Amino acid sequence: PTYEPRYTYNGVISGRREAWLVLQGITATFRGMGFWSLGQVFATADMPTDPVAIVTPANVIDGAFNYSSTATKARYSVILVKYQNPDDFNRPAVEPVISDKLVARFGWREKSVELDGCDSRSAAHRYGKWILDTEENETETVTYQAGIDHVKYAPGDVVMIADPRKAQ
Repeated sequence: PTYEPRYTYNGVISGRREAWLVLQGITATFRGMGFWSLGQVFATADMPTDPVAIVTPANVIDGAFNYSSTATKARYSVILVKYQNPDDFNRPAVEPVISDKLVARFGWREKSVELDGCDSRSAAHRYGKWILDTEENETETVTYQAGIDHVKYAPGDVVMIADPRKAQ
């Protein structure tokens, strides 16, 4: 088998674009997120990590957690990932990633994404699979309001929610 780095950015920044858009394109390559804090730009990656805190009703204003889920109509079953194909003089190519399970559940719903700096078909495929995995498994969000003690947490930090109304 042929091995390659899991994430690489092989792009050329040749034109004038807002720095924020460039940062978002680079961080998307490694499934990350860029954010501005304390007068600086930071990047974080979507990777397994331990929670930095446990949030309970005692930690939030009015003890209220608000749950919502993504609409079924907003979920995709097919991802078309655009990347630069090195075997074709770095011309744009599209890697289709299809989830048979999601097609059976939601029907054929396409989403097109462009992966800046990607010149690997397998990396484009992995990126599409990650999107489909997110579409299938990360369907619920929770919001809450907290005091100043939560200001130390940064975007991308994982917190554990201990909500007795939701516990099983």
